[in-house]
Order: sequence, then C-alpha cells, then structure tokens
Amino acid sequence: MDGYKIFYEGVSEGNFHGIVIYVSKDLTVTQMEPNIPFRECLLLRIEMAVGDTIIFGTFYRSPNTNCDNDSELLRLISYLNENYKEQLIAVGDFNFSNIDWQSWTGSGNKKNIDEKFIDV
Repeated sequence: MDGYKIFYEGVSEGNFHGIVIYVSKDLTVTQMEPNIPFRECLLLRIEMAVGDTIIFGTFYRSPNTNCDNDSELLRLISYLNENYKEQLIAVGDFNFSNIDWQSWTGSGNKKNIDEKFIDV
C-alpha cells in the first residue's frame, strides 16, 4: 500500500498464522526481535513526534497452545516490562476465554494461565 511500511512475522511459515502490521512511512519504526522463543508476535518500536517512543506488540496465542508456549508469552511480556521504559501497547488474540476483559478478572485460581497473564 502506498504510504505505508509493511512489517510481518510468520507469514510464509506453515506452522504459524502470520501477523502483518502496516505503519505510516512518516513514522520511524524498528522491528524488535527479543531473544525469547514466543514466535507468534510482532513487536515494533515506534518513535513519536514528541521524541518519545512506544512499543507496539501484536500477539496471537492459539487456544490449543501448550504450557511451554504460555510460559514464553508471559516471559516475553515480563521482559518488555522490565527492560524497556517505553509504553507498551499489546493487542491481538490471546484466547483467554476465562478472562472477563471488562473487569480484568479470571478463573480465580492463581495457578491458571489466565490469572498469571493478568498479573504480568
């Protein structure tokens, strides 16, 4: 598309759904690649007009995922929160059916992944 830069992850890989983000060419954007094996995400560092930067992350978590993948998702979000001062905007399909997104409550069992996600 004219006027946009295209960033993508996993689009040509058979085991992944693929993520694509279009960003205005007027913005300075760098694709981030943290050394954490959660693969179905795309992280961009975007420089804003006022000199600030934000991290924009698009995530996909399969509803059929395994515990290791869930752990890597939590580790990635924790890593971003602990190592970057920028604001993090996280969007996507996390497939946490037990989370009430209006009240930010989950199953009530702190051992469940939905509660761990809320806490991170």
